[in-house]
Amino acid sequence: MLKILTTRGLQRPGGGLNNPKILNFSGIINAFTLSEVLITLGIIGIIAALTLPGIIAKHQKVTTVNKLKKVYSVFSQALLSSQNDNGSPVDWVNDGEEINIETAKKYFETYWKPYIKTARICAQGSYCGYKTATAWRQPNGNAFDTGIVDENTRTSFFMPDGTFVLLIYFSWDTTDGTPVAKFSKKQRLYIDVNGNQNPNMLGKDVFYFVIDLENAALKHPETYKNQTKEMLIQNCQTYGTHCSTLIMQASWQIDKDYPLY
Repeated sequence: MLKILTTRGLQRPGGGLNNPKILNFSGIINAFTLSEVLITLGIIGIIAALTLPGIIAKHQKVTTVNKLKKVYSVFSQALLSSQNDNGSPVDWVNDGEEINIETAKKYFETYWKPYIKTARICAQGSYCGYKTATAWRQPNGNAFDTGIVDENTRTSFFMPDGTFVLLIYFSWDTTDGTPVAKFSKKQRLYIDVNGNQNPNMLGKDVFYFVIDLENAALKHPETYKNQTKEMLIQNCQTYGTHCSTLIMQASWQIDKDYPLY
């Protein structure tokens, strides 16, 4: 610590200066040396480097869950409102009915669009701002082969807050040996909480739910029923398929044992 003596500290009766016999020690100012300042700044930098990543990760967790829960709530309410206006969801589609661009569009515009605020619906032939048609990937590094846009079997759109939503209405019927796309009563809902921004990874910013028309419910994938928590964690870490299940089972939190944060 450096001490600086100012002229206010040397006073002479009558107001004169430079009387060495009289010292007013209130005129001594304490100050840091340059080396002390640099050491202090270095310590602050080290503390920031240690704590900042944790703060950022915690913020990302909270933001991800809040957006995910919001979209889940919007679709749950939309399902209920549409049911009140259009009757039981079990009757919205017929199992075995072939699906095409006209029937898929009519289905969305009848049962979903009036109850959900959409900012932009993605057109056929576009990637909706993504770099490729299959932009999502699994945590293990493999590409996730679900197409972002295909108006023949699904609807892709952005919500006002920038969240991207993909609704898939079909399953493959291979009864005659040739796969044919037909309406399904177990439909898939994919939510990319930060739109087309990276990382575009299942379990990180992309999550998957099931719209069960037979039971008028929005829920996580049913295959979780036969899996222990350890198996769910492993599947989430590898494929990203049951990450939404882990979040819901943790009361809408990304818990400490969640594998991708």
